[in-house]
Amino acid sequence: MQTFSLIIWMLLFSAICTAALAAYGRRFIPRIGAALPYTLLMTAASGFACMNTLELLSRTLELKILFHNLRFLFLPYIAILELWLILEYVKRAEWFRRRWTLSLIVIPVTATLLALTSPWHTLFRYNFSLITIGPVPVLEYSESAFFHLYSGFSLAILIICYLILFNDSRKTQTLFEKQTLLLFAALLIPSIITYLFALGITPVQGVNLTAPLFWISAFLFTIALFRYRFL
Repeated sequence: MQTFSLIIWMLLFSAICTAALAAYGRRFIPRIGAALPYTLLMTAASGFACMNTLELLSRTLELKILFHNLRFLFLPYIAILELWLILEYVKRAEWFRRRWTLSLIVIPVTATLLALTSPWHTLFRYNFSLITIGPVPVLEYSESAFFHLYSGFSLAILIICYLILFNDSRKTQTLFEKQTLLLFAALLIPSIITYLFALGITPVQGVNLTAPLFWISAFLFTIALFRYRFL
């Protein structure tokens, strides 16, 4: 019970932090290019944390599946928003506005549609059941080939983000500046947690701690935002 309560409070804390940062970033949208993807990223993270909270608090399998699937209104777009943010940061925003950019959202949008309609097909996640052995009741499910394609796509986008940031920072000799290091850390921490969970490495059985621990990235973004003028 203590583990369950701790995760719920961490999720709420993450949701509040990212929502507050989204509200702050919104003020800069008319005049700063990075403000829009930053605000959308924080909004998506907050929504993801809220749906995760509702999923864990739900009493029935049907409600847990519902809120689990509603997370995909936000989750598939986080990597895309990070790419947009990085391109704004390195002043390569014109890359994101080219026609091929529209193709980037095909897989995320398809993932959202398949997740929301998953009770009626087996094209994404299916065969849901509730596991109550560990300290936190969690969902178990089967994954389709498209889900693995979607996961690989998200990982590829994140790798591109890191490569762009690394390459540009190396050229401009800002690789070891605090602002760049904070941005690297803020992007890297959720990615590491997510893919360690995919490998079965997590301190709480069956629980992906990306959303509960996103407050760490939120604070790193806050430091970059206020102290090093990230926006």
